[in-house]
Amino acid sequence: MALPSVNFLAVLIAAVVHMVIGSLWYGPLFGKMWMTAIGKTPDQLGMPAKAMVAAAVGALIEAFILAVFISGMGGKSWLDGATAGLFAAIGFVATSAYTTVSFEGRSLKVYLLGIGYQTVSLLVMGSLLGA
Repeated sequence: MALPSVNFLAVLIAAVVHMVIGSLWYGPLFGKMWMTAIGKTPDQLGMPAKAMVAAAVGALIEAFILAVFISGMGGKSWLDGATAGLFAAIGFVATSAYTTVSFEGRSLKVYLLGIGYQTVSLLVMGSLLGA
C-alpha cells in the first residue's frame, strides 16, 4: 500500500499550531485549573527540555498521520479535515486517554482538560491539513 500524498509544509504548520494551542491551553486559559487538578505547582513542573522535545516530535507525528488519514479518505476541504480530526479525537485519543486516566486514578477534570486540548488541536490541525 502506497502512502497518500502529504503536504509537508502543511504538516509543519499544523504541528506548530498544535504547540501554540497547547501553550495557550495549559498556560493562560486553563493552566491554573490543570495544575490544581494534577496537584502540582509551576515550580514542580518547571519547563523540562525533554518534555518540550517530546511534545514537538509528537506534534509532528500527529500532524503527519492526520494528513495521511485525510488524504487517504479523499479529503479535499477544511471541513473534511476537521471531521477527520474530530473522529481521531473521539475514536482514538478520548478512548485511550480515558483508560489511562482511569488506571492512574486521575480525576474527570484532568481527563476533560486533556481531551479538550486534543480535540481542539485535532480540529484545527485537520482544518489546516484539509484545506
